[in-house]
Amino acid sequence: MDLAYKAADLVISRAGAGTISELSMLEKAVILVPSPNVAEDHQTKNASALVNINAAVLIKDNETENKLIDTALELVNNEIKLKKLSET
Repeated sequence: MDLAYKAADLVISRAGAGTISELSMLEKAVILVPSPNVAEDHQTKNASALVNINAAVLIKDNETENKLIDTALELVNNEIKLKKLSET
C-alpha cells in the first residue's frame, strides 16, 4: 500500500480508526466514506474529526453513487484544495 499511497494525489477510503491513523500520516487529500455497518456509527465520528479541521472530505455511503466521482474529479482538478487537504 505504501507505493499506492505515494503515487496517489487523492485517497478514497473507509474511515476505520486504523485507516484514519495511517491516512493522517500520509499528507494526502482524502475522501472518507464511512461504513454504515459498524457499531455506533464510529466511522462517521472518525471522519468528522478530520472534516472538522479541513483535513478530509466526507461522503456518506448512501451518497456515493451520486457524489463520489464528481467530488473526486473536482478535487483532483483543484490543486489548491488538494494541497490544503493534504497540509492539514
